[in-house]
Amino acid sequence: MNLDEFSKHLAGYRSHGVESQDERLHDECIRLLSRIEGLLEEMGTSVSGKQRYDSLESGKEMLVEIFDFMASHFGSASVAAELPRVCELRDMVGDVQELIRPSVLTRLFGAKNNSEELRHLAYRQVGDEFSQVYRTLLAIVDGNFSSQEKSKEWSTSCRAFLDDFRRRW
Repeated sequence: MNLDEFSKHLAGYRSHGVESQDERLHDECIRLLSRIEGLLEEMGTSVSGKQRYDSLESGKEMLVEIFDFMASHFGSASVAAELPRVCELRDMVGDVQELIRPSVLTRLFGAKNNSEELRHLAYRQVGDEFSQVYRTLLAIVDGNFSSQEKSKEWSTSCRAFLDDFRRRW
């Protein structure tokens, strides 16, 4: 979103009543959840080899969706505190992707090696990190609703998403 689009977006919020602003924000947030839930569906529930690699990719895509949404709707200052953690997570994901990629000999002989448990633990740890970062970023919205009802609806929807994410990961 460029600066002109953001200005129009902000002007649209300011020109409507508080209830209308809450409704618009809630609708946009629900659209965000729909997009990231679509990515979550692509992950499936399997956690071996190629599926782990694909899940890591989906996790990154969800993070980008959430991060971009928060930055574009609430400003870059709203996500600035999480940026170092996001960068650490990016590095961690890269390391785990390298770790779970089977070696040439493993693929050639179709054999398992002893580091499978390490791969699984590293994968689980990255999932926990994703979950924590998602929760923190999604919580940015909470303070932007005027209505307690909309804030609670949003919190409930986020909890459902995070529970589903943890279950699938």
